[in-house]
Amino acid sequence: MMQVSNKKIWSYVMLGIGIGCILGSLVVKESTMSGYIMGLGAGLMGASVAQLIKYHKLFNTEEKRESYQIEVEDPRNTEIRTTARARAGFYLDCALVGLVLILPFTNAPFWVTVVLIVLFLGYEVLTYSFIKRLNNKI
Repeated sequence: MMQVSNKKIWSYVMLGIGIGCILGSLVVKESTMSGYIMGLGAGLMGASVAQLIKYHKLFNTEEKRESYQIEVEDPRNTEIRTTARARAGFYLDCALVGLVLILPFTNAPFWVTVVLIVLFLGYEVLTYSFIKRLNNKI
């Protein structure tokens, strides 16, 4: 249960940062960045409140807590989550490549295309380094 407690603490930290961003954007009304900061703060607040509600509903009884712990530690569920994340990463990768191929034909700035290419290459390097590390571990 230590893992859940740590996640709950991070949810409170995110909530605090979100509130701070919203208050900061209200103080700096003149800047064009205030809208971005307000959006970032609202997103962080929404995500943290959703997580805190989930933890409150999920862990209010011992039975639900044990059920969650079994579900998290079950090897079959772990394999399903890993496969789902791998597929999601593959489809995101394909969408990123498609976007990089389409962007030159639009009026998008060149730096946007370069950033997307760097993100794609970073994703690929991380993927292969994790695969190599995990293969060496097994």
